[in-house]
Amino acid sequence: MSGIIGGGENSSGIIGKHGLVPQKWSAARMTQSSTISVGSNTWVKLIYNAVPYDELGEIGSSRFTAKYAGIYNASAVLRASDFAWTAAQGLYIAIRINGTEQITKRTNAGGSFTSAVNVSLSGDFSLAIGGYIEFWVHQQTAGTQNVGTGASYNNSSIHRVA
Repeated sequence: MSGIIGGGENSSGIIGKHGLVPQKWSAARMTQSSTISVGSNTWVKLIYNAVPYDELGEIGSSRFTAKYAGIYNASAVLRASDFAWTAAQGLYIAIRINGTEQITKRTNAGGSFTSAVNVSLSGDFSLAIGGYIEFWVHQQTAGTQNVGTGASYNNSSIHRVA
């Protein structure tokens, strides 16, 4: 069954496969303009300090919590500060759905050099109402590494696509 229903701004929508689909769809972006320290071989949740947009108010404590069931696209970009990398070292970023890792991307230094290292990933995920998405980082250097050297290099976005 499908159709259009009326009401106030928050109650108007279309009845579709996943129930009520609001006229405004989920769309959110989080950014971090300062650095985050990540210890050696430790997973750390990415904490963002700005939310440039959040159409349905689904961001809280650097976590996206779905107000509607559906398919969501989540993407993230992360940059580690300049560091003397060796061939075996790498930077990881992961998307966790409801606390469980779903997709991980690793950037391997692949050689010895001193430079910033970037990593990005994206994927589509099915979320129920109340399902949540978080972004995590891991690095493999011998000591603490700083990541997120500016909002253009440390950001995540989530958009409902179906």
